[in-house]
Amino acid sequence: MVRGVILVLESEDGAMAAVAAGLRRLGYLALGARGTDAAARSLAELEAEVRVAVLPPEIQGADVVNVVHELRARLGILACVVVGARPAEAARERLRALGVELAAWEPWDDETLRFQVNRALAGRGPSAARGAPRVPVALGASIRSGGRTKPAILRSLSQTGAYLETPRPSPPGAELVVEFPAARERVSVAAEVVYANVPGNLRRRNLPLGMAVRFTRVSAEAERSIRGTVADRSLAISI
Repeated sequence: MVRGVILVLESEDGAMAAVAAGLRRLGYLALGARGTDAAARSLAELEAEVRVAVLPPEIQGADVVNVVHELRARLGILACVVVGARPAEAARERLRALGVELAAWEPWDDETLRFQVNRALAGRGPSAARGAPRVPVALGASIRSGGRTKPAILRSLSQTGAYLETPRPSPPGAELVVEFPAARERVSVAAEVVYANVPGNLRRRNLPLGMAVRFTRVSAEAERSIRGTVADRSLAISI
């Protein structure tokens, strides 16, 4: 049994080929198929298990709502991620009514795709219970700890914490100060490392090397800026 396959439903314009290529660059097993019949045949031949499907907002000759129903009933798909041009509100409302919540609207990038697929694999949509809404970002940051400063890239952000890509993450429990741009200003927050993704047997391949941090001290001004950044970014990833 091949596990962890991401099903990518192909589109008439070929745009989903770029999505499948992006998933493979990120290390996922991506299987492209034109329609649910072809997907069912390919999965049976490969003896593959798939829990997440990535699909375009519009499918030539088919109703996306019916396709989602088929993916769940025939293939046991647990979650869907919609990738492509943001459709009209009526189309998004129909998807929301089905419980489809995750999207990567154009112009999407690999990190946004990774973020949304990881949420789908974990069963965490925007409405899932968690401390605060979290969004993918790509913000240049700096980390100060022990009198040293090193660069990093902020890859996800919420009002309570962030994930920082860096080849030299600090160990869990380390205290540091993170600076990054938010809402057209640069903010500085105190934080504590809660998880480090480092090279080795325990590395999570679906995350860049780096660390997750919990904010421990945030000024009122920084909190407003972070809240604004999260709200703006949420529009690009929500149905």
